[in-house]
Amino acid sequence: MFKANSPPPPPAKPAAGKKAVLPAYSHYLQSKVVRALERIEAENKMAEAEPPSSPPPSESTTPPDGGKSS
Repeated sequence: MFKANSPPPPPAKPAAGKKAVLPAYSHYLQSKVVRALERIEAENKMAEAEPPSSPPPSESTTPPDGGKSS
């Protein structure tokens, strides 16, 4: 009963001469995040450089009659 409720044993110390194992991170995922950040920053920079332009004037055309004559 005491063994089931006791805290886990401390991790074993690495042997002399060996380096502790570092957690592995995904280089692929990190490169995707960095690339996305670069793309977003470039888009923001281009948006700031362009002066705000007015939307193109909409052409109001009358819809066709559909070939029917009255």
